[in-house]
Formats: sequence, C-alpha cells, structure tokens
Amino acid sequence: MATRVVMQPQPMVLLPQAPTWSTGLFHCFQDMNICCLYFWCFWCMTCNTAQKFGECVCLPLLDLIASFTLAYFYIPMCVPPIGLSARVSVRQRYGIPGSISDDCPKATFCSACSWCQIAREIKLRSKPCSIVTHQPAAVQQQAPPPVQANLPMGAYYPPSYSASPPNPTVIVVK
Repeated sequence: MATRVVMQPQPMVLLPQAPTWSTGLFHCFQDMNICCLYFWCFWCMTCNTAQKFGECVCLPLLDLIASFTLAYFYIPMCVPPIGLSARVSVRQRYGIPGSISDDCPKATFCSACSWCQIAREIKLRSKPCSIVTHQPAAVQQQAPPPVQANLPMGAYYPPSYSASPPNPTVIVVK
C-alpha cells in the first residue's frame, strides 16, 4: 500500500531587524563617511538622507528657513520641524520604540547627531537581506558495491546513500 505525503510550505514572516536604534545618538564615529559628510556639508547630507528615506530632496531645507526666521524676524521657532518629523517617521517605519517627547530634545539640541543617527539607521536597514531556503530531498539507498573475489572473508561495506541535489529558492528582500 502506497502512502502519499503532502508537505505544505509555511508562510515566512519577516520581523524588523532590531527593536531599538541600531546605533546610539552620539555614535557618529561608527560610520566615518556619514560623520565626515555631515560635518563638511550638513544641508547636502540632510537632503540626501531625506531622499533615501523616500521624501522630497529639498524638505530638510525648511529647517534652514526656520532658523533664518528666528534670526531675522525674531519669531521663536526653536524646534526644527523637518528634523523632528524625520526622526519620528524613521522610528515609526522601523518599529523603534520611543515618543515624540524623547525625539523633540534630540532633534532640537543635537540636530547634527540626530540626522547622523537617522542616516546610519536608514543605511543599515536598507541593506538587502538574503533568505535561502530549500526543499527537503528524497533519500534513496543505493545497492552495495559488488563483492570482489580477493577481499578477506567477512569484509563489510556499509550502504551508501545519495540525495538529489537541493533546489534552493533565494528571496531577496529590500
């Protein structure tokens, strides 16, 4: 009597990489490229980071306008609106716990470090992830090799096994 075995694949669930920020607020020197570029050309890098996150390239320049408003018209806009909203948006997209009351002082008083942390987070989390799976292979027993006449009596040949080559399925998630 033949038995039929049916295997159904289980759905694959991808979870966020880390429940917190991948790097700290003041760990600017972990990625020297980002650190140096933010030091030498801060506004260019904020625009580049916004673009990598999928926002308008010129959006961070609104923070520059807010600081000019404070300097010229004495209108106190001390919280950079785009820096704060970018930080909150990155935190929500990647499932990083926190609150706006935690993000507000970081975006206001540590603006450069906050933008560097956002850029490092986007860079680390946007690396492609490769997941390799394969189907189980059926194992078949091969017949033992024929006994030759010049072997000693009682020589034992263990059975050999072969498996069909696996058929890997590669999924690349961006």
